[in-house]
Amino acid sequence: MSSPGRKLGAVLIGVVAIGFVVSGCGKLALPSSPRTGVENIRFLRYEDNALGGGYVEKLIKAKTGGRLRLNKMYSLMIPKKALKRDTWISMSEPWPGLVVVDLGPHGLVFRKQENQVELTISYKRVELGDVNEENLTIYYVDFKTNRWIDTHAKVNTEKKTVTAQIDHFSRYALSDHKSHHLSHDS
Repeated sequence: MSSPGRKLGAVLIGVVAIGFVVSGCGKLALPSSPRTGVENIRFLRYEDNALGGGYVEKLIKAKTGGRLRLNKMYSLMIPKKALKRDTWISMSEPWPGLVVVDLGPHGLVFRKQENQVELTISYKRVELGDVNEENLTIYYVDFKTNRWIDTHAKVNTEKKTVTAQIDHFSRYALSDHKSHHLSHDS
């Protein structure tokens, strides 16, 4: 399928999935919903809610690796030989205005190697409120347990970025280690 065809297909799947979740039929409700099926983490927002809802995809060659960027907020660096074969990689924002990104194809697991796949999220245009930037981290959803898992990402306060080494694709969100909004009873 061509790249425009893939984009249209992904958009249609996203629209159907959002409708499914919003209607209450899906396991994951919107983050502000009290019926959320996953642990509540503190979801951070863009300073200007105009951002979000973007989508990008690229064919990453297994032999050389590559980089994918979305909305000057997200950067994914895949080193050479992390993939078993050449793969179409995508990044999308499922909830416009929130600092959350879906990496696809979901469930893709990388080869273990010295250089890990890195997801970097910029917080230059993020409303931090009472969040201390040194406590920022990146969480991912474990869809089997419906829990957000801390990646123990590293913060670069000079560049205003948070970087996590990841070994698989899922939904990732910027939050903080010390969030008082974490619910351990789901």
